[in-house]
Amino acid sequence: MRRSGIKKLTNDMKKQTYLLFLALFLFSQSIYAVEVAPRISDREIIESLAELKAGQKVINERFDSIDKRFEKQNQTMNQRFE
Repeated sequence: MRRSGIKKLTNDMKKQTYLLFLALFLFSQSIYAVEVAPRISDREIIESLAELKAGQKVINERFDSIDKRFEKQNQTMNQRFE
């Protein structure tokens, strides 16, 4: 009767060992998915930010001109209906 208890213990240990190896295998694969980002200097960051700000300024100017055009068109339509 004692031998069956030992066999059961070893079967449980085998299952746990298999599960441990399976978990280690699955989690070890995710390590390779991480890419190392290239180093970027402060100067490059500042230059990129300056370009973004200049682009944003151009976009805002275009929106302002479109807004003025719509206001002008609204005024001419209102004058027609008066």
